[in-house]
Amino acid sequence: MTLIPLVVLLVVNYFNGWFNERAWRFVLMTVVVGGVTWTTATLVNQWDTQDAAIVGAIVVFTMLVAHWYGHVVVDRQEQGRQLRYSSNHDELTGIRSLHLFRKDYQTYQGMMRNDPTARLTLVMIDIDHFKQINDTYGHLTGNEVLISFARDIEAYLATMPYFCGVYRTGGEEFSVFLYELTDEEAKVAVEAYVRRLRDLVVMRSHPERRITLSVGMARVHGMDEPLRQAIARTDAKLYEAKQGGRDRIVQ
Repeated sequence: MTLIPLVVLLVVNYFNGWFNERAWRFVLMTVVVGGVTWTTATLVNQWDTQDAAIVGAIVVFTMLVAHWYGHVVVDRQEQGRQLRYSSNHDELTGIRSLHLFRKDYQTYQGMMRNDPTARLTLVMIDIDHFKQINDTYGHLTGNEVLISFARDIEAYLATMPYFCGVYRTGGEEFSVFLYELTDEEAKVAVEAYVRRLRDLVVMRSHPERRITLSVGMARVHGMDEPLRQAIARTDAKLYEAKQGGRDRIVQ
């Protein structure tokens, strides 16, 4: 008889996830455990009804408090996860954010300190004539273009055998880190994506419409170069690409 509460608790622990999925299941479990506790206290310990009822009530109260606290902890963990995700990912496109861009630059700098021969290339990308797309088709279609492009380039980079990542760092501006590639290898990788982009449908309502990119590229000058300086040099190359007629890469 004394083993009954232990068996009940083992069963409850084993099916804990199932009990917590629905409120009525948890209530049922609580009533059963409270009833078993009261019965055991009455029959085995030969307590009077009042003492046994007090013990049962304490058990039920403890379970309710534990259940409530467990939900509070889970909710706070989920809120923390959502906050971390939202700060690290762009709300519209779902790719990495400007905040993570800055953090990852520091990570790459740390990697370069461990391997001084390693190279890091910063790529800055601007979708050509994006304002014209917004003015012609509307901002919702413009958002569709941004989402289509961002997800496509992210999928492209995800297959690469080297460290890399794409970030939305402005309205129609994106940045990419390419790690461990020579200058020529980095340019070849970007050129390959530009060719791929010619077949990308970015607007469901106008599938014939394609986008082009202006791209600036620059290698980071060592492990201690400030991000602001690396951006300024790469942005100058991006400006050259725009001034040179767009739809081109300047390294």
